[in-house]
Amino acid sequence: MDTLLSGALSWLAVVTIGLAPILVYWLARVIGQALQRKARGPPAGSPLAEPEEGGEEGGQRRDAAPPG
Repeated sequence: MDTLLSGALSWLAVVTIGLAPILVYWLARVIGQALQRKARGPPAGSPLAEPEEGGEEGGQRRDAAPPG
């Protein structure tokens, strides 16, 4: 029984050490992409990216045709 436990712990150490660089690389990519997304600001269609109606432009949208 002691040999089985010792062997299992050895394999666990090998797998952990082998996967550690892959997991660190993956985690760094996920964090990096999240920071880049945050730095770029909200997406184009997001309500946060749109100016409020009735603001400084008198309620006229930028892409609307001028009156007349």
